Amino acid sequence: TETGRLMPGIRAGHCGPKMGRNGLDNGWIQFNDVFVPRENMLMRWSTVTPEGRYVRGETKKIAYAPLIDERLLSLSLCELYSSFASTIGIRYTALRQQG
Repeated sequence: TETGRLMPGIRAGHCGPKMGRNGLDNGWIQFNDVFVPRENMLMRWSTVTPEGRYVRGETKKIAYAPLIDERLLSLSLCELYSSFASTIGIRYTALRQQG
């Protein structure tokens, strides 16, 4: 923990930039034969009992719901950027002279 380097059996990476949402940073982490104490686990939608049994969350829809906002935002950004492109194209064709 003093150096900030990953411990053996742990891999992490960056997912890259997001369209229009570069302020939000996404990454991934992978554990291979690593013990994680229960109190340090991220158990928002599913849990692991003290006996070690995995309990699935109520429904997959709960985990999917936050993604809907991102998709709607992407759709509205596509509409915005296509209107910019249309405006530039129309202005260019109105001022361009052939020959």
